[in-house]
Amino acid sequence: SDYDRQVRYDLAHGLQINAILLGVPDFYGDGDSIQGLNEPIFFDGTDDPALGKAINPANPWARFVYETVNRYKPGGELATLADLPPGAGIRVWEVWNEPDLDDFWRGGPRDYARLLKVAYITVKQADPQAQVMFGGLLYPTQRNFMASVLNLFANDPQADDFNWYFDIAAVHSYADPWRSGWLVLYVRQTM
Repeated sequence: SDYDRQVRYDLAHGLQINAILLGVPDFYGDGDSIQGLNEPIFFDGTDDPALGKAINPANPWARFVYETVNRYKPGGELATLADLPPGAGIRVWEVWNEPDLDDFWRGGPRDYARLLKVAYITVKQADPQAQVMFGGLLYPTQRNFMASVLNLFANDPQADDFNWYFDIAAVHSYADPWRSGWLVLYVRQTM
């Protein structure tokens, strides 16, 4: 109810929301990752979307993403319950926060690549007009986390069909304007 109230108030005041899909309940934890993350996205045992396909209940991340997008998208469950204006809802979904920082994500690039792929395909299944954002990157070390993830996608036969599983890339720079510009350039060069 707290999230519903916050989203409803923000949308009622004309704000556009970049919602971050983040967090794992303890009972779905699997070491540094998420239980069932490598299970197929869809109930038919594939990661191939199609109109009306059911989400695989054995993949809790896919279920969470699908239910969340359906709740908060324009015309979704909250829009109906709260009588929101037509077109009001969340259309940008960021997948995790600072996945290159161990304080937020300890699963490494391989599990993040899967997390992003599952989220992208699931978000688009729920709302084809939504955009998916690669989790905002901090670049706290010399390691190029995004390059590691993109290198994994380079061998994924579905990557080209699904825009390499993201529509937007974000970076976080908190105090240094020069670093902000450098990070944007660095991410562009990485892509």
